[in-house]
Amino acid sequence: MNQKNLAIIGYEEGLAGLIHSFIENVSDYKVKLFIHPFDEILKLNKKSVLANRVVKDFSFPENGEFKGVRFLCKADWIDLCLKLKIKYALVAISDNKVRHDNIAKAKLAGFRLISVVHPSAQIMAGA
Repeated sequence: MNQKNLAIIGYEEGLAGLIHSFIENVSDYKVKLFIHPFDEILKLNKKSVLANRVVKDFSFPENGEFKGVRFLCKADWIDLCLKLKIKYALVAISDNKVRHDNIAKAKLAGFRLISVVHPSAQIMAGA
């Protein structure tokens, strides 16, 4: 397979980690960078996050890495990705406006946006 370098934009309640866990196993994408698209440092209360989760095997960004991949908090992430020759982006942000703004920035910069559907996803008959 021809490997495609990917940046995952957004870190929320495990979504980025879940995507990382299956995308590299079922596709030719390689996650090269996780970006929390804000300049302020991401502050997580691990006890609070874990208290509300059924699954307790949960990873957190630490020391500039997440899942063995570089992790940054940076609102202006476009130039960095371009310097690292990352051409693919997946925006994993639940806030509609923030997601829309980051998708628009990625499109304007010429990134190829991808979307991912987990293999266990199901569509209800009445949908």
